[in-house]
Amino acid sequence: MTESNRLARQVATAIRHERERQELTQQALADLAGLGQGTLAHIERGDRLPSLPMVERLFAALGRQLRVGVEPLDSHLDAALDALAERSVGERIDELGLDARSYPVEPLVRVEVADPRTADLLRRHRQRLGSAG
Repeated sequence: MTESNRLARQVATAIRHERERQELTQQALADLAGLGQGTLAHIERGDRLPSLPMVERLFAALGRQLRVGVEPLDSHLDAALDALAERSVGERIDELGLDARSYPVEPLVRVEVADPRTADLLRRHRQRLGSAG
């Protein structure tokens, strides 16, 4: 994801959130800010990164102002997440070194079955799960 796409999404979310909070339609806000509803729709979807003067006009029409902050770059986190996504869940769990017997899983519900064949299948399934740990 490029930085401009991320910024476009953040601006879009802020504008849409404030417009909805004030219960305005896209057309009403577009009229107040002096731009077309289609343009506002593209901005709110994050398809278009508006100029700073346009962002100021939109927020002024909402009776708000945009506050800008600076924080450390987090691209190293994106790289770490990409590396994790390349490995299977099993590999990531194995890396933690957890022993399944040390962390037993308790069923959330108890199932009682009246049909003898189904009850036998369920019993064998539970035995198989118990011996796999």
